Amino acid sequence: MATFLITSPCVPLDLTAIKQLLQCIHSSRLLAELTLVCTFENVKVPVENTLGEVNNGLKVVLSNFNHERWMMTCIAIQLQRNIVDETLRQA
Repeated sequence: MATFLITSPCVPLDLTAIKQLLQCIHSSRLLAELTLVCTFENVKVPVENTLGEVNNGLKVVLSNFNHERWMMTCIAIQLQRNIVDETLRQA
């Protein structure tokens, strides 16, 4: 798997063709959140459009979420501290 950028000089952006490539991933999330996957097979991508190393695309995708995970962790820890503080106050 590789992660790459699609630029208009590289590929003519035909939205109807891209819509046909998109597949919905069913998840347990809210209906307002939509998860899609777009798969390309046998595609030539210019080297300057690749993000990270070839066959290491998942690492690039997951590294994008690190800041969000860190914030969710911080919020969860603070909420737990608030619960402990309130419990000790009322004990």
